[in-house]
Amino acid sequence: MESFNEWQKKKTVSTKQKLLTRWQSLNYQEHKYIPMNPKGLKGTSYDDDGVRITGTQEFIDSILVRIKDLLAIEQSNQLQLDVRFDTVKSKDPQKFMQQRFAMYINAKSKTKPHF
Repeated sequence: MESFNEWQKKKTVSTKQKLLTRWQSLNYQEHKYIPMNPKGLKGTSYDDDGVRITGTQEFIDSILVRIKDLLAIEQSNQLQLDVRFDTVKSKDPQKFMQQRFAMYINAKSKTKPHF
């Protein structure tokens, strides 16, 4: 197995065109199952599986309707959704009058860890 340093040397940042091409080529049937791993017990969930949607309520709703498959996690015996919804204060004067939000969706374990 290669070391972390070897892997880090190979790591590349994809160009916008590569990302758009990959996105376009994704097949729903091949990726229908969502393998969402539970977030860690403490601290940030930045590097955990999850979704962050920011913007107006109308924009967030238009994305949520497209990712309803995540709701199946709630039916799991082992996982549940951890959902947070916060108001965001924009620093942009043009967006100041329009209310903005941030929604975070992660999975968490239903069972408490045994220490």
